[in-house]
Amino acid sequence: MKKPLFFLLCSCAFPFWAKGNVVTPIFQTLLKADSTFTPSQPVEKKPIIFHGSVRSDLLLPQTDAVIGTEDTRHGLQSNSAAQFSLAYDHWEAGLRYEYQQQPLPGFEKDFAGHGLPYAYLRSRLGRFDVTLGSYYEQFGSGLILRTYEAPTLGIDSHLRGLRVGVDAGAGVQIKAIAGRQRHYWSTNPANIFGLDGEWSLPHLSFSPASRLMLGASWVAKHEEQDNVSRIISQKGQAVPMRQQLIQPTWVHAFDVRLAWHERHFNALVEYAHKGQDPSFDNGYTYGLGSTLLVSTSYSRRGLSALLQAKRAENMSFRSQRSGSLSPSMLNHLPPFTPQPTYALTTLYPYATQSVPGEWAFQGEVSYILPKRSTLGGRYGTALKGHASQIFALGLNPVAAAQLLSGTAPSASSALMGTDGVQSRGFFAMGSTLYREIGVDIDRRLSRPLHLHLAYLHQRYDKTAIEGKGGIITTHIGIGELRWKASRNLGIRTELQYLHTQQDQGDWASVLVEVSAFHKWMLTLADQYNGHVYSTSLNRESAVHYLQGFLTYTEGLHRLQLGYGRTRAGYNCAGGVCRYIPAQRGWTLSYYLTF
Repeated sequence: MKKPLFFLLCSCAFPFWAKGNVVTPIFQTLLKADSTFTPSQPVEKKPIIFHGSVRSDLLLPQTDAVIGTEDTRHGLQSNSAAQFSLAYDHWEAGLRYEYQQQPLPGFEKDFAGHGLPYAYLRSRLGRFDVTLGSYYEQFGSGLILRTYEAPTLGIDSHLRGLRVGVDAGAGVQIKAIAGRQRHYWSTNPANIFGLDGEWSLPHLSFSPASRLMLGASWVAKHEEQDNVSRIISQKGQAVPMRQQLIQPTWVHAFDVRLAWHERHFNALVEYAHKGQDPSFDNGYTYGLGSTLLVSTSYSRRGLSALLQAKRAENMSFRSQRSGSLSPSMLNHLPPFTPQPTYALTTLYPYATQSVPGEWAFQGEVSYILPKRSTLGGRYGTALKGHASQIFALGLNPVAAAQLLSGTAPSASSALMGTDGVQSRGFFAMGSTLYREIGVDIDRRLSRPLHLHLAYLHQRYDKTAIEGKGGIITTHIGIGELRWKASRNLGIRTELQYLHTQQDQGDWASVLVEVSAFHKWMLTLADQYNGHVYSTSLNRESAVHYLQGFLTYTEGLHRLQLGYGRTRAGYNCAGGVCRYIPAQRGWTLSYYLTF
């Protein structure tokens, strides 16, 4: 239990000497390479660049029967990592050390461990960019390939192998990848290969202000067959028969896209197709996958607008067909819901449904009322409205009946080995999975006083997303006031209220945040609900989720000490969610980027 604390203390002390991205003269003297120097030939002294980051989140949990905390006998829990890289001339090398012997609540037991899961060597020579080792990559919008890191969600989907990028000239960029994907502290056995190309046309003959981009991608997964079988019981057969599933060892995915930019207008059309890929996610069925994404935006001074549409069907793409939860995902479908920024807007977050799929629409309009106008006031007023609507795919009657009964395709033996859930047609839509409509008003009342008001309406099908809970309709009101009392003192307050007649009923939230001298910040917050059910007490209780945090920032360092309760719920980012159980206890966080 002493190792996480020791790791944190060492991190706090290192490196206070770092004031930028270039190492100190002492380290420069030790690391410079001057072997080619001759008196008649002056050598350009190129700096050695050293940069990195350190993060450590620690929790000393306490038992709380009212909110139903998990077993706290293991003591201190922590997720910590330190990443460093060294760059000189055309070369760069880096590694990351992770320590999480006792992971934070909500992380699977397979996260437990420590080591160096990430290391790479990169070279940029001429038109070539070559990486050997660990790397992150994205093709297009990520419909068939996006590997990334999201520590709060326990996601690190990097590939280990070889990546080559080539600037072919004339606006042509080519990338090639090969490797295996990280899976906790090892890699999945599947081999991943990919090619991506983009051709940018900076000027078009019919419109000199226009730019056009054409792109195409290919990703292939080679994975040996698993021992997966289904039970078949036929009429008149005394003993059921076990049938082995034949799984494709090669799965191919393709992506094509067209992007157009002209002055204030942008447009993107992208289509992805995936071959037969029976997996745990789709119930080991053999249906094809596809995604169509259309995005348009308009922006000029004081006005911006966004309109998007997406249709996805059977587009879960993993490097391990038997995998579940967040690990082993090769692709990422962009969410068509706004990223929540207030506490109560995160109670019912939407997770992108890649299987069986979804129809998603999103629109947003922002407008700034001019300064000194009748409605804009002395300092101007910012208005924003947004709406998201997500439908389930219109499924055939048999599949629809199974889904409505609460039997997920991944658990349905009747669909295993078949083409699986089939849509009634490309434009066929089912029930509403999620709806969100919101308006925001942002206005400066005076030079030191800033007011933000927001209203949000949500319709959330909890049964379809989480398996049970019915349809939840919410109305959320938010008020935020920021006051710059002086040069060294600022105060921010939040008042939030969520009204619903379903689930746990109404919620209320209040927050006060005081910042002083650009270094200190004190935060006090409370969330209240009158119907929190405790499995250990077998009853509902009225609960205050009180929290307090003290944060200190010094240069590149940020240290935060906290204590309080945290409600159970989903932590989401980019349409990907992880369930976090209820917590109570002391927290200590440290972050450094240099």
